[in-house]
Amino acid sequence: MNLTQIFLDISINDLKSAMLLYEKRFYRNSYFLFQQSAEKANKALGMFLGHSSFEELKKVSHNPMRIYRKIIKKQADDINEFNLRIKQHNNIVEHEFTKRMEIVNYNASLDAGLKGIDDLGKMDLINIPVAELRYLSDTLGELLIFSNKKNKLPRGFEKDIEPEFEKVIYEFADWIGKFGIEGKKKKSEFEELIQKNEFSKELIPLLPKLFDIYFDLIFIFYSFSICAVITLQHCSLTRYPDNGKNPLKIYTNQLPLIKMQSCFMKILGEALIKFRKLAKSQN
Repeated sequence: MNLTQIFLDISINDLKSAMLLYEKRFYRNSYFLFQQSAEKANKALGMFLGHSSFEELKKVSHNPMRIYRKIIKKQADDINEFNLRIKQHNNIVEHEFTKRMEIVNYNASLDAGLKGIDDLGKMDLINIPVAELRYLSDTLGELLIFSNKKNKLPRGFEKDIEPEFEKVIYEFADWIGKFGIEGKKKKSEFEELIQKNEFSKELIPLLPKLFDIYFDLIFIFYSFSICAVITLQHCSLTRYPDNGKNPLKIYTNQLPLIKMQSCFMKILGEALIKFRKLAKSQN
């Protein structure tokens, strides 16, 4: 079994334990294991995407945001490259289906994410207001709903982009191919069909599958990163007194993070399921 799968299995196990402890109202212990689950999930993602080696992960210690910053920077670079390519094709950029993908907006959010990571050290991540936590939870919930939808191409899509179809599909397949083994498989399928000049008949049905991977990755990235943020300052605090403060008095059902913890654990669980499906394709 590879290291990515091992980290993923540990993350899932920690999350299940966190849920059980939460139900029994052992909130301090539960939140510690929730933090551990988010940490292992991000480390698994870093290895899966080839952005972090096991030796590099040893240096990260309990701060998964160092991994995620590297992942976001690489994804931002990849999307910038793809945007530069696709902007050369106005009929595709202006198409309804392309706009729905919101690649440009996603790139802007990644850039904002990088700045946010750099500012984390100045923030109070222990007393996050319920309203802010609920907003994050609702946003991830909406991404999950969108990720679970089966994408269908709008009528006339092939005809609208036919003049530049082959070139753009090559570019899109090349970009998707950067996302793990599953993405590489889809890229190979596309290139094989294009070489056979069968894309008009067989390639179009494969497009929604590529978009499904794209939307799953967005949900996974956001879920893992947000769970890393809201647990970032809690690895030590859940276990040891801080400036004379008793962790048993901090992690109660009055703490906003504890009130919303169940929602975030469910979201992390959904993201882990989707990630495990991608990771298993490596075997």
